[in-house]
Amino acid sequence: MISWKKRAALVAIPVLVAFASSWTEPPEPESPPPKAAPALDLSGVPLRLAAVPVDGIAHAGVTEVTNRQFRRFRREHTSNRYQRRELYAGLDFDADDQPAVATWLEARDFCAWASAVTGRTVRLPTEVEWEAIARAGTTSAWSWGDDPADAHRHANGNDPTTFERLVKGDPAYPQDDRMGDDGFVGTAPVGSFPPNPWGLHDVHGNVAEWTSTRWTGDGAMALDEGDDHPAVTRVHRGGAWNNGPRLMRSDAHNFCNAGNHYDALGFRVVVEAAGP
Repeated sequence: MISWKKRAALVAIPVLVAFASSWTEPPEPESPPPKAAPALDLSGVPLRLAAVPVDGIAHAGVTEVTNRQFRRFRREHTSNRYQRRELYAGLDFDADDQPAVATWLEARDFCAWASAVTGRTVRLPTEVEWEAIARAGTTSAWSWGDDPADAHRHANGNDPTTFERLVKGDPAYPQDDRMGDDGFVGTAPVGSFPPNPWGLHDVHGNVAEWTSTRWTGDGAMALDEGDDHPAVTRVHRGGAWNNGPRLMRSDAHNFCNAGNHYDALGFRVVVEAAGP
């Protein structure tokens, strides 16, 4: 896997000494330390944030919400309960640093809890907001560019191992939407791939991300019901570990019922600006 982290260069700072005395030239003032990334304190577990220049939002989660973070809200949570087939035997979706697999209703309730414990307005992004933070100012098909052959360097998706073990022959998945080897089967630890230009990881692949937007196109359900109805159809974006580049495009969207437990659906939060 390609590491996106860069090693910091060490710079030697010479000290000038006057031969006729013990005086030494004072060192130049130190640069201020880099400003720490803001974070939400979820009852002792941080959720890192990145500033995003999107109307109505001050910050977005640097990563998808993790199992560890979600378990501060719901201790008994496990992402393994959504495994659908015997083919998943031996795969683990439940490590602390893997994304929390959750229904839309659970994601919404997590946001309400996070808002209460932090005093900030934490919520799911709308579909329009999600695309803005995923694109991060780019106009290309993906935030990394326009070449689908680069997908495995930037996202966890339908690579050869995943295809052969979990996707091949399943009519639920496009059989021709595939990518190079990304090193993972199932969900990857969040932040395993390079961030987009605004510092957000995994906006393409890993788990598809719920939005607050209702799906109203073909296949929409429960349009006349309230937000608590599990059959209300909600939009999710970004594609997942079992999708290829086509479904990871910045402009691609999909939908699912709000109460569905699906092993490739998670979420990222956004935080509104604090009041005066």
